[in-house]
Amino acid sequence: MQYQLVKAPIPYRQVFKRPPSKRKLWSDWFAEEMDLAIEIVDPKDAPVAYEVRFGTGDSPRQLRYPIRSYQDGLWWPIGGDYNYILHPESFATLLQDGHAEALVLLDASFAGCIEQRPLRPFPDEWRRVEHDWNNLGHLQAVAQRGASTTIFCGDGTFVRGGKPVFYALPEAHEGDKTLGIAVGLSDPKRETDGTSRSAPGPTRSDRMSAARRGFVFGIGEVDDAVRALEMRGYTVIRNYGIDVLTERHRPETAPLMCARELARHLFVESEKNEPRSAHLRAEFTIVGLATMTEDTDDDQCLEALRQLCASNDPRVAFNFRNEIRAAKSILERVQNGPLSPEDDAALGDLGPG
Repeated sequence: MQYQLVKAPIPYRQVFKRPPSKRKLWSDWFAEEMDLAIEIVDPKDAPVAYEVRFGTGDSPRQLRYPIRSYQDGLWWPIGGDYNYILHPESFATLLQDGHAEALVLLDASFAGCIEQRPLRPFPDEWRRVEHDWNNLGHLQAVAQRGASTTIFCGDGTFVRGGKPVFYALPEAHEGDKTLGIAVGLSDPKRETDGTSRSAPGPTRSDRMSAARRGFVFGIGEVDDAVRALEMRGYTVIRNYGIDVLTERHRPETAPLMCARELARHLFVESEKNEPRSAHLRAEFTIVGLATMTEDTDDDQCLEALRQLCASNDPRVAFNFRNEIRAAKSILERVQNGPLSPEDDAALGDLGPG
């Protein structure tokens, strides 16, 4: 393997004392340079597995971007939605100059620690103090881990983002019954911001919102999903398509993604100090006892949805009616495979919540 070392100033928090030596402790954010190793991959070793097409139906020429297959992952181009893939030299320059968007591409958690710019190096005349707030080592590890999910391939910069799926999202200013179908990555940790210096597709917030509603669809089920939505009164705008060159997707990816996000939502709701949350805790043992993490077992998430659908508590049925509708649709898809307009009576009934 061949790597390019890129120097990047990593933000971190440090507790310290100022001279002359006093008992008072101070805390602030600083930056320290480190070398990030980004793998250089020959395009022939990372063939294009999918091509995403996008543009309005009456466009004389639809735009495209590739999703490459390398080792055991799928890699998405930075800037793909703008028909402009960020060159490795440009990405390296962004990192070296400490641009926030480049760090967020390495890991979404950097968004919360780069508000103050520019950050200075830690002054030599100050004394570092051991403290639980200090996080330089942790953030250096996060940055290097993010670099390991980034590759330079030919003239482009690519990040690992999971399998491509379709998201049905409300169209701005078009009303609750109009949905746009967009292609996005399935990695729940990967953040996007809709700019030319970002991975393609909807933001993480929009992706998770669609997943909670059961509005994430795989390549093999999106056509039936669109028909089902239209049969229930939605207007669906579809300006994205995927050409499959090498099949790397699985039919359960999208419904399991929906199950995980809806289960996570239920766990969060169960912990709130609200009457409806108490009803949820009383009704579902799994919701009240489980600790939801990104690694929670899929079977546990599906069991939470089954318990929700089996509830006989009218208070739960009223307060979580949208979640119940989504859970029924998701469970149907997981059990029977791709949905059809005839079988999926719940899908089109889902509200905008």
